Amino acid sequence: MNDELDDPRPLMRGREGPDDKPYSGLSPEMFRKLQAYLRESVILLDENWELVANLSAPDGLLGWGDPVGNHALAHVHPDDVINFVDVGQGLTATDPGWIGAAKMRLQRVDGSYARYETTMENRLHDPEYEGWVCTTRCIEEAVATAPEMEAAEVTSSLLEALPQGVIVYGGDKILFTNAAANEVLRAGPQELAVLGLVPFVDEASVVAARDAVRRLAKAPGTESVTLNALGDETRRIEITLTSRPNASAEPDRIHLVIGIVEDVTDELAQQELLEQRANRDELTSIHNRAWLLDRLHEQLRGGESVAIAYLDLCGFKVVNDTLGHRAGDRVLAAIAAGLVAEFGDGAVARVGGDEFVVFVPSSEDPEGFASLVAVAVASVPEARRHEVTGNVGVAVSTPEDGPWDVIDRADHAMYENKRADPRHQRHMHG
Repeated sequence: MNDELDDPRPLMRGREGPDDKPYSGLSPEMFRKLQAYLRESVILLDENWELVANLSAPDGLLGWGDPVGNHALAHVHPDDVINFVDVGQGLTATDPGWIGAAKMRLQRVDGSYARYETTMENRLHDPEYEGWVCTTRCIEEAVATAPEMEAAEVTSSLLEALPQGVIVYGGDKILFTNAAANEVLRAGPQELAVLGLVPFVDEASVVAARDAVRRLAKAPGTESVTLNALGDETRRIEITLTSRPNASAEPDRIHLVIGIVEDVTDELAQQELLEQRANRDELTSIHNRAWLLDRLHEQLRGGESVAIAYLDLCGFKVVNDTLGHRAGDRVLAAIAAGLVAEFGDGAVARVGGDEFVVFVPSSEDPEGFASLVAVAVASVPEARRHEVTGNVGVAVSTPEDGPWDVIDRADHAMYENKRADPRHQRHMHG
């Protein structure tokens, strides 16, 4: 044997190639030479239909190079994928040693498609193989499209005509995408089937989609996943995934996970705008009364206790009357920002013209809480400049309270304080 010659391509990855002894004239050197003339391939697929071993010409049967690691359907014509999966996923129910055949179109490295026939043997339970042994050959003669392929072509044509993007999963692998899905994800026709989502969305999105597919592969249902596009932080893609059981050989086994793909960037932006208008005060951008009531209702219904500080601005009317509403608006916005800076965005709401509510988890020191609110107002430069201070009333919720109960008590406490000394900031516990 010539030591300068490279070792021949191994028969199976991870296993030894031909030994050094010639067999019927097949020395390692001759094996390498004859390998280039192979027009069939023998591959081993694991239970997830991933190619783990390959015996073929050096560049593979289709010319794409070593196919180990690819999914079995990576280069299958889109028109044939769904039909093949529809039959193929039920093959796990076959007996050990079962042999069957399928015809499909495969894409060669030059972009053209040719018809191939694959014979599959179930060796899943054989410890020597633990998978499917598949022999594939090109069908040289012109073969009319089989009826089952015609059905697949009709299905695929319908999917291509849909304005919505469609994506089909088999296990963790993407088996099919229509043109609309490719456009939304900005992927080429074969890129998603070969590369998956990784080049097109961020890592968190890849994980979220994978986990949703895995959950739906265990039990039929529907889930929606929002993906963040790579290269454009503002673009959002939503995939609504649905799974159904196999109605043929294994009724309890999930057959396919199919997703509808949509660019929801504009929709989410519009939804966010509508939610902001519904829950935010237009002038100050802090939360409004509607949001406050919803939030309090949620907390009180959950058994939480809250302390409410009801704040009325003293001296604000003078600003409006002497300097105008634009000056008054600046004071309101500045005080709102000061309250948010002190207590957080999720604890402050504007409930009236110059009235605000601050709420925190139930306080053992209501008077101290009221003082904090008053000091927060007094610390705002715009408020000091115009001598605007705060009257504060505090109430702590009881288990029987609804939102209005505790708000009304805090409001009453504030007005009692205001009547007692309307010229100064004061506070009292209600």
